[in-house]
Amino acid sequence: MKKGITIIAALGLLAVVSCSKDRTCSCTTDSDVLGVTSTITTDTTLVDMTKGDAKTACDGLESSGDVLGVSWTTTCELK
Repeated sequence: MKKGITIIAALGLLAVVSCSKDRTCSCTTDSDVLGVTSTITTDTTLVDMTKGDAKTACDGLESSGDVLGVSWTTTCELK
């Protein structure tokens, strides 16, 4: 019984440790400033996150807007 509990605990610890790791979110921003277009790509490191949490954080970096003739759209993808 004691050996079984030890094995289950070890497997549980392994599952928790292997799920959280550093992940990369790659974002591309397309902008238009008075008719001049540009594209910028940035990578953001999401430290010690599960895949689901990293996906949520990466999606949260997306944005778009239009202010005083400057428009932009940022789309992000978890790598």
